[in-house]
Parts: sequence; C-alpha cells; structure tokens
Amino acid sequence: MTISDDEFDLRMLESLTEESEQPLQWFWMSFAQNNKCVGIILTKQHGPMHATRATHRMKINPGGDIMFIPYDDRIKNEAARELVEQHANKLLTIEEAQRLDVVLMAMN
Repeated sequence: MTISDDEFDLRMLESLTEESEQPLQWFWMSFAQNNKCVGIILTKQHGPMHATRATHRMKINPGGDIMFIPYDDRIKNEAARELVEQHANKLLTIEEAQRLDVVLMAMN
C-alpha cells in the first residue's frame, strides 16, 4: 500500500503526539544496512519516532533499518547513568557499544 506524502506526514504527526505523552526513556538504537551493523546510538527520548527524528536532526543517524531496545533497565545507579550520558547521542561502533554494555552490566 502506497500512501501520499500528506498522509505520511499526518501519520507521523499522530505518532509523535502519542509518544509525547510517554515518559522519557533510554533507547539503544541499532542501525543495519545490508545485514551489517553500521552503528549504535544511545538516546533518551519519548519513543522510537522521537529517537529517530532526534538522531536525524543531530546528523548522527547513519540510515538503514533500526532496531530499538529500551535501555533503562541497564541504568541502575548514578555512576551508570553518568557513563551512559557520556556516550549518549553519538554514533558508536558495535565494539564501543558492546564494551559499554559489558561495563554497565558489571556496575549493576
């Protein structure tokens, strides 16, 4: 099914409006192109649509398919929160993101 640009814009606005009512939460965004991970971004947003729009506006979104994983459960103390904030809103390599995830698991 193909929709018009106007219909797409309307659906996008509706989704963003609904997400705006949700609390801010951390997301692990994994980007893939041609079945290969091209980067990870940690960002705190109201939902996936907000996260996608924010990373695009920050010019850190590499494009491709996106998988969203809620990440709040990895942040159990102040030190973990500070570490995530240091790495937030940056395009990380898969290796950088995996190292960060291992450290966070050890901190909790």
